[in-house]
Amino acid sequence: MPKIVKERFTDQLGGGRLALPSLVQAFDAYVAQSFDQRSKEFVETTEQQEEVKERSLLADPLLDYLADPTLRDRANVLRGVDLRVRRGRSYESLIDDLHQLSANIALKICSGRAVSVDRFDFVLWIALLVAWTPSLRSVATEGHDGAIHPNEFLQIVDQLLRDFATRQTSDGRDRLAGVWDRIGDVSRAPRDNDQDELGLEQCLVELLGRQGTYEPEWVVRLRAIFCLDETQLLAASPTPSGSGHDEGRFSARLFDEIVGRDAAVAAVKERFGAARHTPLFIYGPDGVGKKTFARAYARAFMCTGRAEADYLSCGRCGVCMAFDNGVLGYVELEGAAHGSSLDSVRGWLRDMKYFRAFAERNAVILENPERAGGLIDTLLKTLEERHKATLFIACGREINSLRATGVSRSEVHRFARLSNADAESLVARFCSHYGQRLLPGPVLDLVLEKGGGLPRRLAEACANVCGGTVITAEDAGKVLGFGWIGGVIATWTSLLGATWTEPSTLISDHEGASLGVADQMRATLTHIAPGNVGREPALPSWRRHSRALTHLADEMAKRAASTGQSYDSLWGRLSAFWCLDHVDLVGQRQAFMETRRILRGNTQWAA
Repeated sequence: MPKIVKERFTDQLGGGRLALPSLVQAFDAYVAQSFDQRSKEFVETTEQQEEVKERSLLADPLLDYLADPTLRDRANVLRGVDLRVRRGRSYESLIDDLHQLSANIALKICSGRAVSVDRFDFVLWIALLVAWTPSLRSVATEGHDGAIHPNEFLQIVDQLLRDFATRQTSDGRDRLAGVWDRIGDVSRAPRDNDQDELGLEQCLVELLGRQGTYEPEWVVRLRAIFCLDETQLLAASPTPSGSGHDEGRFSARLFDEIVGRDAAVAAVKERFGAARHTPLFIYGPDGVGKKTFARAYARAFMCTGRAEADYLSCGRCGVCMAFDNGVLGYVELEGAAHGSSLDSVRGWLRDMKYFRAFAERNAVILENPERAGGLIDTLLKTLEERHKATLFIACGREINSLRATGVSRSEVHRFARLSNADAESLVARFCSHYGQRLLPGPVLDLVLEKGGGLPRRLAEACANVCGGTVITAEDAGKVLGFGWIGGVIATWTSLLGATWTEPSTLISDHEGASLGVADQMRATLTHIAPGNVGREPALPSWRRHSRALTHLADEMAKRAASTGQSYDSLWGRLSAFWCLDHVDLVGQRQAFMETRRILRGNTQWAA
């Protein structure tokens, strides 16, 4: 057997000379590729060469396509995928191949080697691959009657490639518009360390690196999701400086300033009365006020000037005066930054021991506990047993952000979105910071809609409205991101006309656009659904366009009658097309052309 290895390896080198370390590395790699660990036999040379050939049929076109997305290169990528499917490759292994090939390109870019792909274009590709991987895996695992036809898998890959081409050539500021939710879902999903998505996320972290002098806004937003810049790392580090946890000008500092959390505030009152501060777990959507509540609790818990049973901080002691700038004993941890390794937990406990020597009480707030893994249970148990003067608060998005053992050791509160009455009260407080006591009714309705019951969004909406020159509801609609509604209604009206001219600008270029093309088109269809025709829209942003929606519904009825269809049937066919996932990716012109065919009654899309 050694003789066979020597002969084959010599043939592969082809007489070339290598330094000893490189030779050893090349030899080890060759043996790993040529030796089957299960059968303990060498793979036939022809099989190995065929595998290399098949892989190159996918790798080379993919690199060419990412550098310059042409129709020919896209076809070559799909041909490479189809060939490997028909030769017995599993769909899961093909997904892994796409990940591995992308990781190899990322490694070349990060190491400074010459690659024809632009850095930001490749960041876009990795982000889209992250967003599309769940769809690829769902097709690979579900199938029909236990089998999957190659064209089903190829269709998803084709949509991914088209999506990249559309966004890569887009002149819009946000190249990832419409997929941020999917990217966020993947980044937040709990996974085992051996899942391949972790490798893609690491590629993004390496590619993004440190912030440059100029970066598009969508790249900055990606960095905030997958990695932390230097300022954020300082904020997440368990240091007593506290420079990273400025509460902001709007955050409540005392419990009597918190709006809409009466049950949670009452529970905290009982805790102070009984001098019992077990771990607390708060979960709810981002921006709902979890961290504001946790900070108010930590401030009161650490206050040295209040009575033991008082749940309000005094505002005069050294802790209260310095809390906003950071005090010894108060720590904010970020699960994504500190990870789930045993060293992280040991470091947290070591910090607690250090702070305990300088502070009478300690408070720990942990965000995103789902990213800290199961070892967070060890931290909870240790704090519960050894640190009676330590308050621990976890803030997650969902109830399963904390494992069952952690939940069992904690008092759990769910923070839902605020009611309209509570949101209106909060808006009045925010506006008072700008010297404005009351917003006009139509403007207030738009602010409440934009806020969606989330204090953070309400604060941002108030800043946009009160901090500018907003006078009318139309002005408010523009600054709050509702300016696209009139434009998309006009686009639908144009499509329903006898003749149609392709618009000179994309729908997403309409002033204030905050949704993707398909989302805008779907939203309009919803408001002219058969059950909604003649009704006033529920949302204030659409209520301003009631007359235009009524006219659009009338035009739809005329078009249906002229083609021998019912209104319900025509609306159903349009919905069937625009509700498909791929319409975001085929490009606006193709989608509009298909819509025109549906309106003429010539289409494959059935209701």
